Amino acid sequence: MASVANWSRSEAKQTRINLSIYFVIIRVIIYACFLTYVLMGGMLSAETVFATIAYCNAMGWPMGLNVPRAITASSELIIVINRIQNFLLLEEMSDLDEREGKDNEAFISGENEIIL
Repeated sequence: MASVANWSRSEAKQTRINLSIYFVIIRVIIYACFLTYVLMGGMLSAETVFATIAYCNAMGWPMGLNVPRAITASSELIIVINRIQNFLLLEEMSDLDEREGKDNEAFISGENEIIL
């Protein structure tokens, strides 16, 4: 029971850390946008500031959820593509045993072969 409690505390701690990072990152991105805008010669106005903050807040939640998912899906896709490529590059098997009259049965003909 102690390990479940430790795991629960660890999970809660990690959730707090992740949420803290999420909220800090949004503010850092907003300030970086303003700094870049000013360094490129733009003049900040209340309209620009409020619109930028509104856009960042509106996009923050969907981007905060979907970008990590997209990165995970992309890495999984690369792994799957590599596995398929490795499979397709394997040498073809030869000397397959053929059974006449048994078209719908699966049988093992060699050490690593299953014929359907």
